[in-house]
Amino acid sequence: MVPRRPWPRGFALTTMVSSSLLLLVGIVNAVLDTANIGSWLLLVLVMPITLGRAVWSLRNQDER
Repeated sequence: MVPRRPWPRGFALTTMVSSSLLLLVGIVNAVLDTANIGSWLLLVLVMPITLGRAVWSLRNQDER
């Protein structure tokens, strides 16, 4: 397995903020618009992965 390199700090911060906001939008949309599953399912499934990678990158900045 190839070791992962952390993202640059600015990119990781931007990704963390945007994925947090999009995750919030997906959860709110899931509560308000339960009939249309396609409008929120992808956000709720993908954004936690992106958020986790951004947080991991910020924690491991010294290894870069």
